[in-house]
Amino acid sequence: MKKYQFAIAMAAITVSTYASAAGGLTTGQTAIEDFKVWFFTILGILAAIYLGAKGSQLATDKIQWGDFGQSVMKTAVVGAGVTLAAWAYALWA
Repeated sequence: MKKYQFAIAMAAITVSTYASAAGGLTTGQTAIEDFKVWFFTILGILAAIYLGAKGSQLATDKIQWGDFGQSVMKTAVVGAGVTLAAWAYALWA
């Protein structure tokens, strides 16, 4: 366990050194915000494709309304988890 703590401490020191050399905190925050926007956009597109595919299966009577409802709920739960993680990061960052 101690070797992992040492490795984490060394990584934190290295990352903080590179972060300050690369422009500091504002540059890092801007990069994280850009990544968050990109990530949510990709997830939204994937969710729309998934629900569109399930909707087309529903239209062709390959699945029932209950299956489509489960797909909607699964998508909502995954989206809520990602949003909750981003909220928690913003809370403590």
